[in-house]
Amino acid sequence: METVSPIAFIATYLSAPFSPTFSPPPLRHPSTLLAGLFILHYINRAIVSPLRSPGRSRTHMIVPVCGIVFNLINPPLLAAYLSAPPAPTAIEAKFFNNIGNRFSVPPSQFPFSTSVQGPPSDAWSHASYSIGILIYFLGLISNILHDDILYNLRRNHSPSADGKPRYAIPKGGLYKWISYPNYLSEWIEWTGFAIAATAGQVNRWTYTAPWVFVVSEVVLMLLRAWKGHLWYHQRFRGEYPKERKAVIPFLF
Repeated sequence: METVSPIAFIATYLSAPFSPTFSPPPLRHPSTLLAGLFILHYINRAIVSPLRSPGRSRTHMIVPVCGIVFNLINPPLLAAYLSAPPAPTAIEAKFFNNIGNRFSVPPSQFPFSTSVQGPPSDAWSHASYSIGILIYFLGLISNILHDDILYNLRRNHSPSADGKPRYAIPKGGLYKWISYPNYLSEWIEWTGFAIAATAGQVNRWTYTAPWVFVVSEVVLMLLRAWKGHLWYHQRFRGEYPKERKAVIPFLF
């Protein structure tokens, strides 16, 4: 269900719908690395992870259908944002604002004005870009490591004679504190991505596509984590660690 994500992203990024030339930023642009990181995540999720997984429990058809719908909407939004004409640097914005104030020119008439603005070409020089990339990789590595813990549980607990799966309590890593560290890791990963994708932006905390993605991830996965956490307690009644939270250590 996640295979459609990199396909939709690449198609939109290469067409650059908000660029006057309908061409993506050059290879040396900060957006190029971010586009590569997005594709890297989904290559892992859509191709590598299923090949590494020893099997999964049955699920209702509505789950992959909803996943496909989400992955047909979100990637084009991110790709359109990253391939958009770059936002002004802080110096450029200050210059144009001074000009506008002097001659009473509304911001809508500035050359760089657009409803969608991608990362500026000097985002490399901003500390938040490097910090965001680092946070992204921390989340990605944590996600892979905690997936491995689940995969090893499945490998070591073959189905029972009647074909039903055998479940076990995951242990190790962040499982010491929460039931769904893979969810938390993905939130960390995309938060880092959003920080890097908005580095150098004049209004970096506005509700742009990268931050919409982070909020969507949290909203969609939070309820799933809570329901799964309750399931663990019901399945392993009296055995499941009482101090373990659902998805946020010590809090929730």
